[in-house]
Formats: sequence, C-alpha cells, structure tokens
Amino acid sequence: MKPILLLLFIAFFNLSSAQTPFSLTQGNVTEKDYFTTIHYEEIKEKIIIEGIINGKIYKFILDTGAPMVVSKKLSDELKLQSMRNIEIVDQSSLKDSANVVLLPNIKIGNINFNNIPAIVTKESIFDCFGIDGLIGSNLLKNSIIQFSSREKIIRITDVPKKLDLKSKTGAKLLLDAQSNPFIWIEQVNGKVDAREQLLFDTGMGGLYDLSINHYKKHFEKINLFNFIAQSVGTFSMGFHGNAEANENYKLLLPELAVNKIIFKNVTTTTTYDQNSRIGATLLKYGTVTVDYKNRKFYFEPFEETKSFDIAEKEWPFNAILEDGKMKIGIVWDKTYDEKIKVGDQIIAIGDINYEKMSFCEIVISDLKNLKIEKTVLILKDKASGETKKVEITRK
Repeated sequence: MKPILLLLFIAFFNLSSAQTPFSLTQGNVTEKDYFTTIHYEEIKEKIIIEGIINGKIYKFILDTGAPMVVSKKLSDELKLQSMRNIEIVDQSSLKDSANVVLLPNIKIGNINFNNIPAIVTKESIFDCFGIDGLIGSNLLKNSIIQFSSREKIIRITDVPKKLDLKSKTGAKLLLDAQSNPFIWIEQVNGKVDAREQLLFDTGMGGLYDLSINHYKKHFEKINLFNFIAQSVGTFSMGFHGNAEANENYKLLLPELAVNKIIFKNVTTTTTYDQNSRIGATLLKYGTVTVDYKNRKFYFEPFEETKSFDIAEKEWPFNAILEDGKMKIGIVWDKTYDEKIKVGDQIIAIGDINYEKMSFCEIVISDLKNLKIEKTVLILKDKASGETKKVEITRK
C-alpha cells in the first residue's frame, strides 16, 4: 500500500569493497543495563529523533533498513576520520562509491554509542527533512528498540524485561552481515500459500514492497498474487537518485501475515531491490519491537483483532521528482495511455499547485490524506510543452 504519488525511500544498502570485505558492524555502548525513552517527530512516515554529538543536538531519521549515514556537511563540521571508500547498491539497484567515516560518539536519550562507522552522503534531500543523517541498524545491533506510534515514542534498551513483551506476539528475527533485520511473512491467495523473508525497513513509506526477483522467480508461476497492472517507468528515489525506468507490476495479495496478524487486500508494486520490504506503515497498526540482541521480532496490534482489511483505491499513476519538478513516473491504467505520458510535468492535482512549490515543498508534500475519488490533473506535455487537463479517478 503506497503513498498516492511520490514514493521516497531512504535507501537500503548492499555493501561491498574493491579490496576486502568490509563490515559496518563495529562500535559499542558505554552503559550497561540501559533504558531510554525518546519522543519522535514524524514527517511523511519518516521517524525523526534527536542525537547529541559533542554537546550539540542534531536530528536523524531512524531507519532500520540502512546503516548509519551522515551528511557531508556534518562530516566536515565534525572533521570525522575517513575509514575507506566502499561501493553501495541502493534500493533501486543503482551503484556508486561512498566514503565511510568513524563517528566517535553519539548520545541518544541517555545512551552513548561509540565508534560507529557511518556512510557520508554526496548529496541528499536531508535538508528538506531538517535532518543531518540516518540512525541505522549497525548502531542498534546490540540493542532492543520498541516503536509506539500512538505515543510517538521509541524505547531503547538491552534488557528485554524492561519492556512489556508478550512471547505470543514474537517471532524469529534474522540479521544479515550488516545487522539489517529480516523477518518471515506468510502469504495466502485462496489455496495457494507461501512464505517470504524480507527486510523490516522503517525508512520505507508504505506497508509492503515486493522484489521483482522474488516475484519472477518464485511467486508468478504459482499465481500467488492477483494481477492489477503492468507498465514501464519509475517511481522511487534511492541513495543515488531516481531508479531507472523498468518494467514494473502492480499486484494484489489477498492475505499477508506478520507474526500471525493478517493484512487483507494488500496492494503492492514491484521494486528492483534484491529484497522485499515491510515498511513504516506497519507501525500504525501496533507496537513493534526489534530485538537485535536476542534475534526476536514482536508485533502487538493496538486493537484486539487478528486481521486488518487495508483495501484502498489508488490513482492511475505514480509520480517522480526529477530536475526539481514533479513528473509522471509510471502510468498504471492503460485507459489513460493517450492522455498521460511518462515524463509529463505535473502542474497541479486538484487545488494543489506543484509548479509554485520549491524542491523541498514537493519532497515533503503528502497526498495520502486526499480522499476524493475524482480530480483534475494539469500537465505540461513532455513532447509539445502544451498544457493539458485530464480528469482522473481512483480505482
């Protein structure tokens, strides 16, 4: 289930090195038997917390699908020591090199994390969110972190007894070589059922993204998903920029279960990351606890229920931010093929005028609360430059 338009992901990284294998899972915590409670801010499903470095407060997105990341501005300000360059592959399968620096200390709540490797961004949209980087799984690898979205609270500890954890809501957690957390989900479509291992990624907006590799290799041939649409285009932004235009699918999964709690009528689109992902929308339905230390994942719904029906009507396209402008990234509904083209600039959607917005205003804008069924889309044609109006309907 996706945001209506711009899909912005804080990237999940695969790491490699031209020299020898390199791990970001270094560092330690000063305190023992620690516990802290942190209030967070939420912008477009991104969890923003404060961290203290050298007595100064900085802001970070807490992203379980990424390692520690700092902006170049922060790295230069702190004069952080360079460790080496590595190659990273973002969630769009784009590759590039990046510098890894060593962060001597960051204090989160009352906990001191020491000697944490961090990737330096070359350029980013961090300024739009008012942040200085990402708090990632390599920092959290020896801790237990609990998310409570109703209170906008995060709890971090190394002692499970300090949290109200119920064993029946828990399941096995797997960590990869970089401490990224993976869980198993169950999928059902009538008499067809399957299991899938996927990344728990709080940096991802939405509930479920399906790796096209998983779909093609395992699920397409058993008809696990109901087909909705197939199209060529792009609609995501990763660490290295926009994903390249590729063939993508929009699909419906009748049932998806996380720790035996069922989500019904889950719409998903394929991505070119090697892993499927569960995103931050899961936090809206219950308390989530990631026990990195003891390899356990807990999900306790806020409501006394065993299932949620999340069926939702969607617009016939997704958009992408390109050259500072909102553009059509992919068109799902073939009935609009002659009216809406990939690359057309979006001038306005209903009363929302994108042409007058700054880059950051577009990045932060969120149309998920736009509940109307029909509206008018104003476009600038990619080929002719002419303005055109198209009435669009959610289906």
